[in-house]
Order: sequence, then structure tokens, then C-alpha cells
Amino acid sequence: MNEFLAILVHELRNALAPVANALLILRLSQETDSPVSSKARGLIERQVGHMSRLLDDLQEISRIEMGQLRFRPGLVDLREVVKTSVEAVMSTHAHHKHQVSVTLPADPIWLDADAIRMEQVVVNLLSNAANYTQEGGSIAIVAARAQDRAELRVADSGIGIAPELLPHIFDLFVRSEAAREHSRQGLGIGLNIVKRIVDLHGGSVEARSAGPGAGSEFVVSLPLVTSAA
Repeated sequence: MNEFLAILVHELRNALAPVANALLILRLSQETDSPVSSKARGLIERQVGHMSRLLDDLQEISRIEMGQLRFRPGLVDLREVVKTSVEAVMSTHAHHKHQVSVTLPADPIWLDADAIRMEQVVVNLLSNAANYTQEGGSIAIVAARAQDRAELRVADSGIGIAPELLPHIFDLFVRSEAAREHSRQGLGIGLNIVKRIVDLHGGSVEARSAGPGAGSEFVVSLPLVTSAA
């Protein structure tokens, strides 16, 4: 199954590449665009980007299952990971006009971690919040120290999680009916990737929600490097 998934991702990437190249050519000649063709090109660009992200997620699952996920651990400041991730995700979802708050301490939060993988964790959690929070809703990101642990919280005022789904929210391909109706994006892969990466870093992740319509909160706990010296 894992080998099949890897081959499938490879073939789909090959099929998607000519479309992406054609879009690049159209973008370079956009000065001759009509409003209709410009709008159509923008729609195609968004869908190609969406498909590319889905393939990235499928590829990550395949790598993890086959033990091929590479880690390059080093000293990482969680605050910088959060800043970069918020900028990347919220610029993509700017049209949703979310009220975003970011709370970070003055001093670094040092982790012994792979910076790229940590960014995957934060980006996936933020994307999940943005995808399932209504226009104008709130998203709060807090990073802090909790004794010998680093703690990251991502809370939203979105659609929430039903009690019966909470124990399975990190399982592969799990999405509630409300989530499917609210957003067509995603296959229920992102949160599974979050858990796998956090586990591999010796941490834990927990999902909390008072139920449908009550928003949700994801809490990541990771070993803290007490000194960067």
C-alpha cells in the first residue's frame, strides 16, 4: 500500500507539472488578459496549488510509513517558527478576514528539532483552523514555556469537533460531516502528519472542543531545551 501511494503521488505530480507550466506561461502574458480569462486563470492557479499541497501531504504519509522521513535536528526557536508559519498561512486565507492574535514571550523558546518539520506542524494546525473557521472568526496562537516543556496552542472559533470524533481526530483520513460540508479542502491528512511529527520529536498533541459550533483548540507539548549555550 505504501509503495502504491508513493507511485501514485509520483504519477500525479507528473500529470500536474504541465498544467503548472502552462499557468506560468499564461501569467507571463497576462498583460493581454481579459477580466474573464484573468479570473479563470486565478481559479486554476488556486486549484493547482491545492492539488499540489494534497500531494505533498500524501507524500509525507508515504515517507513516514516507509521510514524515509528525514530529520535534521538543531537548535530552533519556536517563536520564529510561529512567526513564519502565521505569515505563510494567513496571507493565503486573507480573504476570510479572520481576527488573528499571536502571543509570544520576549525570550526564545529553544527546541532540539527539525525546523522544517516544526513549521509543517504549525502550518498544518493553522491551516486547519483557517479552513474550518467562518469568515470574520477568530484564531489565537500562543507559544509559551510550561516548566520543562514548550507549549503551543492554536484555538479557533470555528465549527468545533463532536465528542465522539475527538478520540479519532488524528487518525488518517478522518473528517467530520460538518467539516466536509464547511470546506472541500483536505483529505483528513494534515492532523495525522502533525501527530506523527510531534511524536517523532518526543512530544504530544491534544485536541479539545466543547462540541459542534464551539470552536476547537490544539495543544502541542514538546521537550524544551533549557539552555541554548
